[in-house]
Amino acid sequence: MKTRNSLAFLLHARDYSETSVIASFLTKDFGILNALLKGAKRKGSKFANILSPGSELYISYSDKNALKTIFECEINKQIPIAPKNLKILIYLNELILKIFEKEHDIPVVFKDYDELMSLMTLDNKDEILELSLRNFEYRLITDLGYGFDLTKNDVGSSIEPDQDYLFSPLRGIYSLDKGEIESSFKGHHLLDFMSGKFSNNMTKKVIKSIFRESLEAILGKELNARKYFN
Repeated sequence: MKTRNSLAFLLHARDYSETSVIASFLTKDFGILNALLKGAKRKGSKFANILSPGSELYISYSDKNALKTIFECEINKQIPIAPKNLKILIYLNELILKIFEKEHDIPVVFKDYDELMSLMTLDNKDEILELSLRNFEYRLITDLGYGFDLTKNDVGSSIEPDQDYLFSPLRGIYSLDKGEIESSFKGHHLLDFMSGKFSNNMTKKVIKSIFRESLEAILGKELNARKYFN
């Protein structure tokens, strides 16, 4: 039996038996890990305090069988997540689970996720968290090989602040030659995002829409967590 150890965040847990659960973790060293928590539903279980959001964990597990088993799990860092940010956490967890295959090595995503978790407290401004979330999505899209340049259009020309543009997951950003349609947007929204300016509500709407469309094209479907957002 080989023992493995890693820092981890709990992404999801589901019933396995009357007393046990299968948990999905985002680990620092081994990517996505699905493992059995024996007796986690029993009163007084040593795993009871990890089945709620807001903790960075240190886990130890064995890979003797196809279904891996967690035998030690300690809280490494407690994160007081603001109730209003729980929907963001639900979205992030579902996105990561559906994007990555089992045990795909994604240390950079772990680091970014850890930083986002630290922003989900009562002390942080919504604007900072939203900008960080959009940056997380953009890096994720790029790291998966579906990236696009928000400072250039599909033919390599620089984005013009007052030009009208459209977005397609296949083409990226492309110019709208004549007239306006409902989904078009001005180039300055893209440039503002890239320079870290994210206070304008229309800029937020444009960037959110672009990344949502891109991620759904990668996944091939809409995330269930979208129902919690406008």
